[in-house]
Amino acid sequence: MAARKSHPTAPPPPPFQLLGMTWLRRLVQICAVAAGGISFWLTLQKLTGKIDSIAGCGGAGGCSQVLGGRWSAWLLVPVSTLSLVFYIGLVVLTLRPMRAKLGAQADFLLASCAVATLLTVCWFSGVLILAEKAFCPFCAAVHALGLVWSVTVLWQWRRHRPASGAGRESGRGNPWLTGAAGVAVLVLGQTLGPKPRTFLLTNTVPSPVKPAPAVHTSVSPPSPAGNPAPVVSPAAPVTAVSAPAAAALQTPADSAVPNPSAPAAAPAAVRAGRDLAFMNGTMYFRSDELPILGSKDAPHIMVEYFDYTCSSCRDMSKDLTAARAQLGDRIAVIVLPCPLNRQCNPALPAQVTDHAGACGLARLSLAVWRKAPDKFEAYHHFLMSLPLPANEPAARARAVQDCGGEAALDQALADPWIEGRINQTVQEYATLCAQQIKMPKLLLHGNVMMHGTARSAVVLTATLRQQFGL
Repeated sequence: MAARKSHPTAPPPPPFQLLGMTWLRRLVQICAVAAGGISFWLTLQKLTGKIDSIAGCGGAGGCSQVLGGRWSAWLLVPVSTLSLVFYIGLVVLTLRPMRAKLGAQADFLLASCAVATLLTVCWFSGVLILAEKAFCPFCAAVHALGLVWSVTVLWQWRRHRPASGAGRESGRGNPWLTGAAGVAVLVLGQTLGPKPRTFLLTNTVPSPVKPAPAVHTSVSPPSPAGNPAPVVSPAAPVTAVSAPAAAALQTPADSAVPNPSAPAAAPAAVRAGRDLAFMNGTMYFRSDELPILGSKDAPHIMVEYFDYTCSSCRDMSKDLTAARAQLGDRIAVIVLPCPLNRQCNPALPAQVTDHAGACGLARLSLAVWRKAPDKFEAYHHFLMSLPLPANEPAARARAVQDCGGEAALDQALADPWIEGRINQTVQEYATLCAQQIKMPKLLLHGNVMMHGTARSAVVLTATLRQQFGL
């Protein structure tokens, strides 16, 4: 019997690889390079201080709020830096030497990265919408690029790697579980790990934006009968505390920061509750001539610059109320509304968005203090509780009630002192912004100033205890 003629068998085709698809590999590379480039730029903004984690209003908004907010870091590492490292690794994964070395494992890693990217986009989109309530176009671009490549990769993975064979072919299991585990580490780190610092303490005297008198003249509140009181020329200023002799100190903090320059007991001038001076005596106040929360004779009187339409200022207001409940009459706060609106604040930086209704609420607040100072504190808290955007009709209706009628309120609003006080506050705030633009700002004592809000009332109270030696 003749032997059967054998034919050489063709070698089996190489195993399918997602990254072997040129168009898919190019798509992943383009998206990774673009997203990595944006992440690199955002990281530079963080490292150079152009974007910080100070919680406050008056910044550039958008990306500044998002990248400086509560969810902007993982274990104090900026999320933009994590994104940059991730996309560098993704580009390396698509290169020929790495694909040749990993084989089928490269596909599994690519699919796992796609799952992690998809879930991360969902996580941060929820954070932006529900928590930060802000929009950053650069963050949105990174998310969009991530969606494009991750959805495409997972579609191809599903198409060419059926669920029944995906684990056997890759030898590494389910990429959905692997990717989800990575995102779980991210979420837990952000939720349970250390949080970014949210306020800044400075101990230096800013240079004035424009020449300004060291002492400003105030007007005492009108008598109960409503007759305007005469202008009072204050005496020579007396510093609230001794000015620190050390060089300028700038300390970012999210917890209480010890201040050795703060005395254990305030000088007699502060206990008298009349004369206060800050910033080496260049900023002068009289506690009985300006709106104040608490006793004008409190041993420790702070000065707050805020806006009724600023959400961070509202947080500060709640925290200060809680701190006063803990510390009692030992502290008080002079409150100076500083509207973030160019209608009455022409010095507002160009990148700051106008806050609707800010000027109107500031005028109404000062009018109530002028006409009915005994009702001011309740009215102040009422304005802080109004829903945003500002409801000026509701604010005016309450002011009419507190002042005793429309005519009385209109008379108070016509007082030139109100516009003068707002102009003075705006000028002071512009000077203080040389160190940090965010609002609220709280002058504590001497040259020490707090920018932004603490993470909680507990943190603020602890900070005040240490600053005042209480």
